[in-house]
Amino acid sequence: MTTEPIESDPIPLTVPEAVTEAAHVLAALGLVTAFGHVSARLDTECVVVTPPRPLGGVRAADLIRVQLDAAALPF
Repeated sequence: MTTEPIESDPIPLTVPEAVTEAAHVLAALGLVTAFGHVSARLDTECVVVTPPRPLGGVRAADLIRVQLDAAALPF
């Protein structure tokens, strides 16, 4: 009996995981200087954005949720 790997689609990332991964890639490639920002729409009412710190160390738990109708940014 031989065992072959089962091919399947990769598990999709959540929005915070995808934003965090993008931030890490941009930092690793040297495409950002100082404190660049990465953001993505979370749902119809808000986005998540990286905090003002080096992108290479950002974690999903660090992301800031911002309402699309916000009068001011929460930084």
